[in-house]
Amino acid sequence: MANGIWETTIRLGRRIEVLNETVMHGGGGVQQTPDYWNNTYFNDTYFHNGKPEKYNGYCTDVFLLKP
Repeated sequence: MANGIWETTIRLGRRIEVLNETVMHGGGGVQQTPDYWNNTYFNDTYFHNGKPEKYNGYCTDVFLLKP
């Protein structure tokens, strides 16, 4: 699952959307390989733009409420 901030630009009359920020876990779900070691859905480490970063709260709050 990934969360991000989308930026919309208009170039040559075409709409282009670019994902500027991502927060995601590794693998098919939290606690699955290759997710970050010891993630348990609460206060876990997720990848912010490809780098591990610690987040507080339940996983869905992190993915849906925080860019």
